[in-house]
Amino acid sequence: HYPAALRAGEDLFVVAAPGSRGDHLRFGEQVGAAVAGDGWGLLMPTAYFQRLHHWQSGFPPRSRIHVNSRGRRFMDEDASYAVSGGITDAQQGTVWAVFDERARRSLPPGYAHWDAEAVLREAEAGRTVRAGDLAGLAEGLGVPVDALTATVRRWNEQLPHGRDEEFQRHLTLAAKGVTGNPDPISEPPFYAVRMLPAELVCTHAGLEIDRHAAVRDERGEPVPGLFAAGEAGAGVLGPRYVGGGNAVANALTMGRIAGRNAVRRA
Repeated sequence: HYPAALRAGEDLFVVAAPGSRGDHLRFGEQVGAAVAGDGWGLLMPTAYFQRLHHWQSGFPPRSRIHVNSRGRRFMDEDASYAVSGGITDAQQGTVWAVFDERARRSLPPGYAHWDAEAVLREAEAGRTVRAGDLAGLAEGLGVPVDALTATVRRWNEQLPHGRDEEFQRHLTLAAKGVTGNPDPISEPPFYAVRMLPAELVCTHAGLEIDRHAAVRDERGEPVPGLFAAGEAGAGVLGPRYVGGGNAVANALTMGRIAGRNAVRRA
């Protein structure tokens, strides 16, 4: 129901609750229920070495840029997870998070993956690209040297001075309550971590429901006595998870509607 997740290959990991195993789909098969929402879900961009939720894996350094296979920056690195996965996927090539030694050292301790020593181990093992200058980093990534150099130069001229003319990231950081400007990307060695949508949070395929939370069959008729809500009832979350507690609001609202209508029927 969500084949896009398979593109992550061995880097794919799931942070859904252990009980989220698609039981609603198996229940629906027993009564000929219609399924809606194929291809919908939430994949969050993560580093190749992450295998846990961000609150355990940690977060990448603030002073970083995401570049595509042309060596060009293409997004606000702090864009909402509602859109960042789609933006990353649209690059049609490898995406890299580029940062410097100062940014690596700034990573707070105690996290499983985005930790200064953990990143260093990945670099020494050759899985994270590391080079003494930007030309060497570009060569290691297989991207144009002049493009990557210009991209880093524009960052250094703008974000450390509180502005981002191309992607308005300074506004995103301010909205998140971040004080102080990011540092320049200037202290060697330089690092590049492969990024991709690989953290599977939820799938949105479920049983088709009407406004009463009643499950519909393949003909579009209500299945007598069967109601669904939350991610079990498809169509509310849509092709993109818009964030801001959308899944919780859906579960609470449609759960109440489903419960009240089930009681009425009983």
